[in-house]
Amino acid sequence: MSTPSPNDAYAPTAWLLDGRGGARRLNAHELTAWRPSDGVLWICLADSSERDHAWLEADSGLDSDQRAAFLRSRTWSRVLLSGREQVLLLMRVPVSGAAPGHSSVLRFWIEPTRIITMAASARPELRHIQDDLAAGRGPRSVDDLLRSR
Repeated sequence: MSTPSPNDAYAPTAWLLDGRGGARRLNAHELTAWRPSDGVLWICLADSSERDHAWLEADSGLDSDQRAAFLRSRTWSRVLLSGREQVLLLMRVPVSGAAPGHSSVLRFWIEPTRIITMAASARPELRHIQDDLAAGRGPRSVDDLLRSR
């Protein structure tokens, strides 16, 4: 396995929902070219990935204050609203197999046609949603995505 070059095009896991329960994975070029009129976009980031953090900083379109709020490590569950129809939802969720009371932050940046999620570890809930999308049984909208599993 070769180490990716910093010049290689990179895109985090991104899904373009088709509005009927399915979605397709986007490559780096498609993600860069995406516009809200193309449909609902879900970008699923891994907190442990340096490349995902680099993408968030350079290519997400979030400003430094929005990124700082999104990446807060010490927080209780909260919802923050901004003036541009954007919502930040930070949830403390139990870590599977960990001692009782141990939790991590599951982050959601929500816009009318785009959601960015980030989890500290592989979350089975997010994996199930991706599997459902691949099978054509997934969420059809931003609202459906938030209600999933």
